[in-house]
Amino acid sequence: MEDKLKSLFCLKINVELDEFREKLINNDPQEVFDNAYLIDCMITLKEVLLEKVSVLKPKEIKIMIRMPNLLQMFYDEWLEYEDSRMSDWDDFVNQSIKRLENVDKVA
Repeated sequence: MEDKLKSLFCLKINVELDEFREKLINNDPQEVFDNAYLIDCMITLKEVLLEKVSVLKPKEIKIMIRMPNLLQMFYDEWLEYEDSRMSDWDDFVNQSIKRLENVDKVA
């Protein structure tokens, strides 16, 4: 029973992403480009959920199977979530600039 539940959940997530992709395919290139972050997040959410399915409890899986537009719901919540991604990018760029300054001293 649990394996069937996990398979059904995986199918749901894959179908949701496929339907999302189908809607975007019909848009003009600029609109697709404008939605690049949304596209990246939806793919990432799908991948994370599929990786987690092996550790999810049956009750959690059942709840998510019943949720319409699960990926969109998680994406909407993600937009409200404070992450460290920009801080990580800022740190990376600062470190890269410092390395470039060191290269400049050698040259």
